[in-house]
Amino acid sequence: MRRLLLGVCFLAALAAAGCGANYGTTPTTGATATPAPTATPVPTATPVPVKAENYLPLTNQAAYNGTTSGGVFAYASTALAPPPSLGTTCSAALGTFGEFVVNVGLAIIPVSDVQFNGAYATPVISKNSTGDVYVVGYTSGGTETCVQSYPIAKAQMVKGSGWTFVDIAGVSRSAVVVSDHVTATFIAQPGAVSTTYTGIVSQVAYGSDQTIYWAAGFGPVQTINPGASGNFAQTLTAHNWVVDPASK
Repeated sequence: MRRLLLGVCFLAALAAAGCGANYGTTPTTGATATPAPTATPVPTATPVPVKAENYLPLTNQAAYNGTTSGGVFAYASTALAPPPSLGTTCSAALGTFGEFVVNVGLAIIPVSDVQFNGAYATPVISKNSTGDVYVVGYTSGGTETCVQSYPIAKAQMVKGSGWTFVDIAGVSRSAVVVSDHVTATFIAQPGAVSTTYTGIVSQVAYGSDQTIYWAAGFGPVQTINPGASGNFAQTLTAHNWVVDPASK
């Protein structure tokens, strides 16, 4: 009997030892770390230029009132640059748009240029295929004289952009688009009218002595010559518009 009890206890001890050691089991492993995802660079937005627009329609009509250091003056309502075309003698390099006399030349020509030569007050304009407006010459006594073509308005006026050119009087200038497509209000100068124009314009500074506010589909809404470079101060403001949607 004593031997039987010893044998049972010996087997029980072996079983207990085997359970505590976990012999034959697979070791537990730690969790595998997942690599952090690489951040995707955010693309820089490309500025979208404004659409090409018509900054000097030919058959739109407007009156202009203005002031100078010498008083008040006004231009009667008239088409900005009415047909017929003078041809393409001075603008052939730009395309086949044609050449048109600007009735209110002081709306686009600096006063200092006109003081230098009164004939410059009747400039001739044309356009290229994209709609940029160019001065290509002037008329005097029914005769057209060509000048080196230069742009006065771009079809896409984008703030901060600009260009350099030599103007009708041979003056080197830098044009800078100060603002594009902003809402502005202009009141015609004192005189026979008090019409107010409110709309979207692009402001262009041509050196220190001229600024023009261009309205797409209308034309030059206001031109300011502050009196720099020896010329007298002048402001021309357009009003009483007659708009032709089909104008070039």
